[in-house]
Amino acid sequence: MNIKSICQLVPVFLLLGCQQSSERVNSILQEQASVTPVAMEGVAYEISTEKSRMYWKGTKLFYTRSHEGVLKVKQGTLMVLDGKLVGGQVVMDMNSLQVTDIPTDQPVPLRNLTRHLKEEFEVAKFSDSTFDIISTHYHSPDSLTLLGNLQIKEKLQPIEVTAIHRKVDGMHFFESGFILDRFAWDIGSNGSWLEKRVVDREMSLRIKLVILK
Repeated sequence: MNIKSICQLVPVFLLLGCQQSSERVNSILQEQASVTPVAMEGVAYEISTEKSRMYWKGTKLFYTRSHEGVLKVKQGTLMVLDGKLVGGQVVMDMNSLQVTDIPTDQPVPLRNLTRHLKEEFEVAKFSDSTFDIISTHYHSPDSLTLLGNLQIKEKLQPIEVTAIHRKVDGMHFFESGFILDRFAWDIGSNGSWLEKRVVDREMSLRIKLVILK
């Protein structure tokens, strides 16, 4: 979506996610290969790439050890109708992948893990990952479910996301966790027998978005 930047910046923090197991994700994947986009009404607001971030966490050895980091938002828009989120698109910059739990005074392990992760995500070939919000359903004024398509590398899969929506001092907050089965997007699925068992299948994501209004 291409829209012009609008003058006034309104902080809207968005944490998209789902507190669902990989079994729930897999059930969605089995139901349909992808969600078909439909035309939607609403006003498109540009996402501030300067203020928006995605945070990731991966675990290994049966969740006893972990690494975490951050990704930058490359571009995107959110569709709003009558004060409610109805759709949108978020594009993540995979080249911006950073590891944040290894200090900079340990350059060798920091460099090695960063390189390994970028190889797993094939960043040189697939520099963007995209989440298209196709539909939303508000269960109450402060609780909603989102359905959309998540593309990582060549894999496009539907995902269901739950969020809490709060309004404070004119600002809109959407918060929740986001858990993915990485094998569903072929992340690390080509690793060795040992790598597949040492590194846990589930990875946690959370995203903070700020939109321009």
